[in-house]
Amino acid sequence: MDCKKESQPEFHHFHAGDVARYAKFYELRSNLTSDSTPLESFLWRKYFDARAAVLRDGERELGLLWLYGTEDEPYAAMPLAREEDLPACFAALQRYFREVLKKSRSL
Repeated sequence: MDCKKESQPEFHHFHAGDVARYAKFYELRSNLTSDSTPLESFLWRKYFDARAAVLRDGERELGLLWLYGTEDEPYAAMPLAREEDLPACFAALQRYFREVLKKSRSL
């Protein structure tokens, strides 16, 4: 995937209706922590001002990207994606921080 040619991810606030839609992303990699579940993300959404975006390569969904915090102090969490799609997810997040949020962040 050539992220430079792709449009920017569209982040939206995380709502109850998103739990079922995003559940498949939590199963893309093995995770041995108890805090990486759709319910956990939903319960903490307001505290962290959670926003999510599905990264696509054409019709294929590569992963779920997370954006937290405020416009002044934004931060990202580990994308929910297959291991082979993580480089594209990280590149998309870096581009979003640099071009949309005008923040230089290292991921």
